[in-house]
Parts: sequence; structure tokens; C-alpha cells
Amino acid sequence: MTIRPPHRSGVATHQLRRRWTGIGAVLVITVFTAGVVAALAVRMKEHEAVLDVRGRQTAATVLSSADGVTRRLPDTADVRYEVEGRAHEARLPVADSRDFPVGSRIQVVYDPDNPRHAKPTEGWSPSFSKVSMVAGVILGFGVFDSGRRTLRTLLLLRTARRPRQTTMMRAESFSVRHWWQRWPRQWVALWPLDADPLIDDVQLFVPIEELDTRSGLQIHASSLVLGTPEPKRLLVIIQGDNVVWPRGWAQRDEPGGAIPDFS
Repeated sequence: MTIRPPHRSGVATHQLRRRWTGIGAVLVITVFTAGVVAALAVRMKEHEAVLDVRGRQTAATVLSSADGVTRRLPDTADVRYEVEGRAHEARLPVADSRDFPVGSRIQVVYDPDNPRHAKPTEGWSPSFSKVSMVAGVILGFGVFDSGRRTLRTLLLLRTARRPRQTTMMRAESFSVRHWWQRWPRQWVALWPLDADPLIDDVQLFVPIEELDTRSGLQIHASSLVLGTPEPKRLLVIIQGDNVVWPRGWAQRDEPGGAIPDFS
């Protein structure tokens, strides 16, 4: 039987097209989301800039303060001050709520056209700076993830163009979840084609990306492994219509010391 390299087969071509589409979609969505968040940060910055242009200073009394760590929010201080004989209250984002004890007197700058819009003269923590950081994190994650998957795909295509680096093996997928992980990670165990998985040890463990099919890889069916089946190698596994992409190097040891159950 002649085995065609995956980049020439219909199944692999379809899967490769889907992969490039997925990488591009993640990058586009990430850039768009980061742009929206960045635009929000700009609007917030412009809103706060009003205080620097026409703001007026007055004394305020701290009514309460809250530590945002437990709420995963910025620290805040609620203050009360008077503008033209009328009392106003405002919640101010601050760098450290401990610097604003209840009952203390502080100086604030307010907008005379909107007296409830204010900020402390010292210890202020502008919200737009945190929103800008969120935009940067989103963009960085998208670029890093797309770049990593692109580089890995190019390396795999280089391997796929070498027909001699193909091996028929037995493969079975499984999941491992450690206490620090929110979701389980998927792996594939590989045996030689003539091995008995119930008796023989696993030859390699391959960390893989999420499988499209719920059934996973079945051990009774043979799989085509692209690449040299050795530790510290990137391997592509094809079983039927499933083209399984790795998310890391193959390894000899069980993932994280976890022993999967193949019985």
C-alpha cells in the first residue's frame, strides 16, 4: 500500500485549510477585540482629561473604602464634598484603599459641569490605564498563540514533505487534568503496530490539541504517524478522517506523572 503524504491527501488538505483558517480567525478576533478595548480606554482617558482642563479643587470626606483584591476589582474610596452648597458623593478608583481611611479629609478635583465626576489629587488609579493593559494582554495572547501555532504548523509541513518519515502505529487518546488546570489536556499514547496495548508499555506520549471528534482515537485502528517517533519530536497523527495536531513535543514519560487507564 502506498501512503501519500498528508499535504497531498484530500483529508489532510481539508484539515490543513481548516487549521490555517482557525489560526487566522483567532488572530483577527483577537486584534478586533483588543482594538475595541483600546478604543474604550481612549474614550475613558478623554473623559478623565476633562478634569485636567476645567477641574476645580475642593476638600472631601472619605465615607468608606474597599479593597478590590478579593473582588478582583480596583480599590475604591467613596467620598462626599460640597459644590456651591450642595453635597455630592462619588466613588473614586484609588491605588491603595489603605491610604483613604474612613473619616479622613482629602483633596479632590471635580468637573463643575458634572460635579459627581471627580478624582483625588493624590493616590488616584485611573481606570483607563488598567483597560489599556487588558487590551495589551489580549493582543499579546492572540499574537503569541497564532505565532506559536503558525511556527509549529510550518515545522510539521516540513516533516510531512518527507515521505520516509511516516510510521504505522496504534494510537489511543486520553485526557489528563491536574489540580492547577481548569480544563483537562488531551494526549495520545502510541504503541508499535505489532504491540499489545494491554501488555506492552506505551512507546510515546504526545500532547495534542483538542480533538474535533468526541470519540477520540481508537486503539483497534491503525494510525499514520508523520515524523520520527522519538522523544522531543513533533508528530502528526492521522487516523481515518482525523488529523491530530500536536501542541508540544513527544515524550517517553507519562504526562506529569499521571498514569492513564487504557483498559
